[in-house]
Amino acid sequence: MKALTVELRPLDLSSYLILLSMFLMFAIANTGCEHIEIPETPETPIVEMDPTDSIAGQYVVIMKEEFMTPFYHFTFNGNPENRGDQKEEYESYQIQVEEELEAYLTQIGIEWDSIHTVYAASMIGFAGGISNEQANMLSFEPMVDVVEPDFEDLVIETKGKSHVKGGGDPQTVDWGVSQIGSTDMTGSPWWAFVLDTGIDLDHPDLNVRTDYSKSYVFFRGPNDENGHGTHVAGTIAAIDNSIGTMGVAAGAPVVAVKVLKENGRGRMARIVKGIDYACGVSIPGDVVNLSLGGKDRRRRTRVYSRAIQPVAAKGVFVAIAAGNNGRNADSQVPARINGVNIYTVSAMNSGGSFAGFSNFGSDVDFCAPGVGILSLDKDGGCTTMSGTSMATPHVAGILLANGGVVNTSGNVAGDPDGVADPIAGM
Repeated sequence: MKALTVELRPLDLSSYLILLSMFLMFAIANTGCEHIEIPETPETPIVEMDPTDSIAGQYVVIMKEEFMTPFYHFTFNGNPENRGDQKEEYESYQIQVEEELEAYLTQIGIEWDSIHTVYAASMIGFAGGISNEQANMLSFEPMVDVVEPDFEDLVIETKGKSHVKGGGDPQTVDWGVSQIGSTDMTGSPWWAFVLDTGIDLDHPDLNVRTDYSKSYVFFRGPNDENGHGTHVAGTIAAIDNSIGTMGVAAGAPVVAVKVLKENGRGRMARIVKGIDYACGVSIPGDVVNLSLGGKDRRRRTRVYSRAIQPVAAKGVFVAIAAGNNGRNADSQVPARINGVNIYTVSAMNSGGSFAGFSNFGSDVDFCAPGVGILSLDKDGGCTTMSGTSMATPHVAGILLANGGVVNTSGNVAGDPDGVADPIAGM
């Protein structure tokens, strides 16, 4: 028999890889394991930071309602005579929430000293300085609902300002109030909460409830250091007397809730705290005015919705500026937030035409005067300003005077979205 000769040749790379893969498949098939889990490392954190406008190491965290019931769920009869009792109960409940949150955070290894803000009325939550790793950890906690970076880009955007030296003496009524109408609400049981740069607390043409006014700007009281908040308050409720100007709901009580600094900037965490405070101490029939807005980072909508919608749900009317970017209001927060008792406002000029700077779109509910609006200035006199910030308090005044009913008088001309906004009226 002829001998069998086997010639062994060195394997090239492709043949070697084929044999190696066959060997691995055989080995895996005989291990008895049905599935091998390979841990996956995310390329980006669970909670994303936006370096363009977020504040490094600062977060807003909202708890699930299973953790603790927000204050707004508790039943109040809405009697204005019980405001003081409600305020005391809210402040007491705030302390309880702080104690529960401190115990919870300490248990999971987060220092309580790093927390600067607590929410208790419209939602249960907190804001403060925590690491990105801690934020990621919180996003997996079963009692945590929302973890979002804090931002400091919510600014007032006023289109033009001119001080009228000695203006308003004698009283001068602005064209916007003249067009919309005004009613005397001196001694009204319903109040307007102005979340802004504060209000001139001693202004002789305003009825400011200093006992309820608050500041959530660190190391500053609720007095206005910018002028924007006083201007807004004047359009809502300047007293009908012989000085200054006259508001839509003339003489109604106004509450300063300072959430913006002297330069008009404010953190989302503190603005939301102002909303939370208004939710805690307001009663049905009150009004919250938000003449402020932020860039189009839509994930903030979750935080603002959780803050604003409970306020409206308890029967408080919320007026929000559409924004001054000349684009769709859907790109702005809180302008894009919708719901019962929530109204977004665009601006028009005295000729009934849509203001070129005003945002527009389906999120807008009403249009109101917002160009060349004369109202009160801090430290006396009157100031003319333009913006949706100026249009919004007209609607806030109507809501306050009419118990949430906004009548209309035609439609604005030149609305960029092709669907003309109704013009708000008494």
